[in-house]
Amino acid sequence: MGLKIWGAGWHPRRGDSMSGNNYSDVPEEVDVLVTHEAAFGIFDLTGGGHWGSSQELLKAIYRVKPKVHLFGHIHEQRGHWNKAGDRFEGGVEYQPKPGANQVFRQNGPPPSDYPVEVESNNAMANQPVVDHSWTGVWAPQHIAGRPRLITARRQGDGWHFTSSIP
Repeated sequence: MGLKIWGAGWHPRRGDSMSGNNYSDVPEEVDVLVTHEAAFGIFDLTGGGHWGSSQELLKAIYRVKPKVHLFGHIHEQRGHWNKAGDRFEGGVEYQPKPGANQVFRQNGPPPSDYPVEVESNNAMANQPVVDHSWTGVWAPQHIAGRPRLITARRQGDGWHFTSSIP
């Protein structure tokens, strides 16, 4: 059987806590899940706490168990997690001031029972208003992240994935 990729429709937000998508339509045995928003507690920490993420999406991920979850939306939480055994490696990469080696704080890695092998927040552009709140400098919008390569390998028990920055 081939690789299964499923993309969620995007719904206009009704406030920061409601996406309008309950994710009940995510089919079983999806390998790659693509959404606009984050699962609650994964790359969703901003200055105001959890923002722009979905409890319903988190439940769907535990139900469907995709190997990869790709999303964006929360610019200052751009980054990725790779599962390595029973833990995750990676984290937030977004720098409010490029080259300063300071990144936004993160929630920490997903819990060890989180079923995803690669969790990737691919928001590419910076967020000028948020950057200003950290740096005091107004800068134009620009590409904030380096490219990311996600590799799929077919093994005896199915597809497996890794994420790297070339």
